[in-house]
Amino acid sequence: MLTVGPRAARLARGAEAAHHSDFPVVLDVSLAGRADLAKHFALSAALAAAADPSIGRALGTWKELDDSLAGGSGFSFVDLAADRAGLRLGEAAADPARAGRLASRFAAGAPDLLPLSTLGLTEGISAEVFERRYRDISSAEYAAAVARVDRALDTLPVMAR
Repeated sequence: MLTVGPRAARLARGAEAAHHSDFPVVLDVSLAGRADLAKHFALSAALAAAADPSIGRALGTWKELDDSLAGGSGFSFVDLAADRAGLRLGEAAADPARAGRLASRFAAGAPDLLPLSTLGLTEGISAEVFERRYRDISSAEYAAAVARVDRALDTLPVMAR
């Protein structure tokens, strides 16, 4: 069962109000040249800033596991990297002690938000292959793969913790 707190409820009310406003609905946004990565990043950042990063982590992992099922695009560590990058940005933006430093980095120019090295991570992993390689998301093999993603994110100044 998934429950949300008051911060998530405020976010939902804001989304409803935005739906009825006059600002543009369609934006061409991409991250590393991919619109899907921008969606992963933005949703994760919003969840981390307005609710709880653990919700974003759980939803990002769930979505990739769902993608690994028949008819899906396959589990993607590239998508997971975009999720985790967004979570880091959202956490930093919501933390008063880190938000100023983050704003300064953006004021200095558009920072890299996703290391190019993450674009070479494995994608299109079926459920069968995922189970063979990683067993499940609590395995040491999966934890090592996620740790590789996190180490790549650590290389970007804007993602520094």
